[in-house]
Amino acid sequence: MLATPGTSLAAWQHQHIKLITQRLGLAHLGVPSKWPGNRFDMVFVFSRHGGTWSFAQIPQLLLAGDIAASFSPTAEAGSDD
Repeated sequence: MLATPGTSLAAWQHQHIKLITQRLGLAHLGVPSKWPGNRFDMVFVFSRHGGTWSFAQIPQLLLAGDIAASFSPTAEAGSDD
């Protein structure tokens, strides 16, 4: 994925987010280390401009009950690993 030009989409179990971002060398971007177990409405976006990476959380807001608030970069009570 890192060597491919253009847009890539990856889907994974939320328990693996911390490990994936560490292996991609992106953990320093403030990616939350835990995913709240009751949230299924957030997209994590990693963008590369030149050699610089950025991270953003984009709420889906597609269904009733979806929440616009981003996840905290630190562990939250009731979160799953």
